[in-house]
Amino acid sequence: MNSQNKQDFVVISKAKPMNYKTNYVYLPKDYGSKNYFERADVQAIRNVVFQNLDILNDKSQFLQKMRNKKLILKPNLVGVFRDIGFSPAIVPQSTDPRVLDAIVEYFTPFVDEIIIAEASGSGFPTRTSFKLAGLDRLAKYRGIQLACLEEQPVERYYLPKAKAMKECLIPAIFGEVVRKEASYISIPKMKTNMYTEVTLGFKNAMGIIPLNLRQRDHNYNLEQKLVDLLFLLKPDVTIIDGIVGGQGQIPATAEPIESGIVISGTNVVETDRVATEIMGLKAEKVKLIHLAKKMGFGNDSIEIIGEKEPIPFKQADPSLMNDAFHEKFPKVTALIGHQLKTAPKITDLKKVKKNDLKKMELACRGGCLVATRMAFELLAAEEQKIPPMTIIIGKGVIVNGKGPYYFNREGKVYTLKKIAEIKQPVLAVGSCTSH
Repeated sequence: MNSQNKQDFVVISKAKPMNYKTNYVYLPKDYGSKNYFERADVQAIRNVVFQNLDILNDKSQFLQKMRNKKLILKPNLVGVFRDIGFSPAIVPQSTDPRVLDAIVEYFTPFVDEIIIAEASGSGFPTRTSFKLAGLDRLAKYRGIQLACLEEQPVERYYLPKAKAMKECLIPAIFGEVVRKEASYISIPKMKTNMYTEVTLGFKNAMGIIPLNLRQRDHNYNLEQKLVDLLFLLKPDVTIIDGIVGGQGQIPATAEPIESGIVISGTNVVETDRVATEIMGLKAEKVKLIHLAKKMGFGNDSIEIIGEKEPIPFKQADPSLMNDAFHEKFPKVTALIGHQLKTAPKITDLKKVKKNDLKKMELACRGGCLVATRMAFELLAAEEQKIPPMTIIIGKGVIVNGKGPYYFNREGKVYTLKKIAEIKQPVLAVGSCTSH
């Protein structure tokens, strides 16, 4: 909390400059051999991980607290996209297995047992993601365990201080973390995100929640829900894999960026804040970071070791109405209408400004907007042709007791009658559009 006396630390380490885009999503067949471990990239990643964690331990003595306990490593395997029909064929969304392997090697002498625990997103079976990434072979070689969290029994917790997620179910193995019987390290990929702008250390905990409950409050409450989870679970250490970062339209597709860094820290919010700023964003304007700091999960007593040089990432863009979407999908028309508290209030249909439409569209960024944009990006990645259509999102806007009204990118007003007259296919997205 901000009022805590304990000092926290964030360490930024740069990897030796070279091409790291070899096996950065999956381990090759020769993993475990002498030839593999003699590769320059593998040695460089091991060196930067060990160097980084040695510095953090010298400052914080985190190994003392973890010694002789079970250690749970939580990577980010939201989708191991490798030769599944996308263009490009390899998509940098998941934690680099070379980084994960180095972390396992680092901690092995100090802890009783190591478990890599994950539940893949989007309905991907985690066993498949483990196999695609080669983590099944890593576990066998290193003598550690894998845990598919969707196969675990769950424990129920109540979070009285939470604002969105008052009740939470988590796998029993993370109940051990709550009771301080096991240590927990979050190991996210350094990447952008259409839902939350960035996805780093504490958003990585979304993969701990059972899949059906991940959908709850996956709307304008998403950031609050993720911050609420910090009342229950905070990593002992966060290690951000920035060797090959992911930028652009994640979680649909991702473009690699050779950021070449590893960032670790003892406070997950401050570690994420530093990474966010390195990625070229203003952390105070990223709702996820802002809320976490506002609710007291950051720490003003923070020492940053290493150079915080900006590495601008291409930001995620969820819009269905801006020029970029229109140029990419020219036959698709989006109609938006929100009356949420986070949306601008429309009082005159003749004075709707484009900036108001932009704010209205993003009023529920954590919900249907991104899910829809993600679908279009995936179709484009599969090189599918997108036919003419109209997309409708939201309950519609009530103005002076009349409506609902919707708006296109130019601010043109659509009534339900006008929508009914549209000749091309119309897709109404989400429960808000049930009418």
